[in-house]
Amino acid sequence: MGTVFSAFSEYPLRLHFQDQMEGEKVVLLLRQHPVINIPWITSSLLLFILPLFTNSLYNFLGLDIGKIIPAFFLPSLLLIYYLILLAFIFLSFLRWFFNVYIVTDHRIFDLDYHSFLFFNVSEAPLENIQDVSFHVNGGGGIIFNYGDVFIQTAAEKAEFDFLKVPNPALVHDKITDLLQNIRRKEVSP
Repeated sequence: MGTVFSAFSEYPLRLHFQDQMEGEKVVLLLRQHPVINIPWITSSLLLFILPLFTNSLYNFLGLDIGKIIPAFFLPSLLLIYYLILLAFIFLSFLRWFFNVYIVTDHRIFDLDYHSFLFFNVSEAPLENIQDVSFHVNGGGGIIFNYGDVFIQTAAEKAEFDFLKVPNPALVHDKITDLLQNIRRKEVSP
């Protein structure tokens, strides 16, 4: 269970999607680990306070900002600057929030959000999964417990990459457990 903004939700109760089959249960809802957002958040904060220091910088350099940019343009330029910054923050958050990986008891989904108008949805039945592996790379991955899960399939999309997801070992184990359950059902009469 988890909140709306969780990067790792096991058996989310209120998650339903458009093409969900009757009786299909969502096992995992995954997003990239929240620590992945630190670079764009940090740069956004720095860009937010940057205008506070530009006037001091111009004074330090001995430049008169009024000669470079007319004073009546400054509020408009500042407004445009902050609107662009706000758009950058909004799109960065949406890219993180809507890039999701869903594992159900029947299928896996990879939803890649690129912008307001462009997204890709890939899915594969669990029966088509041939191999599942995971990798934890670098100090950040070890410290914050995130990594990549690679799923080889015999479906139209040959490989699904769940990138920088929390608890990659647990994700790997959940998917392989689902695969074992399906294979047991196929073998038993």
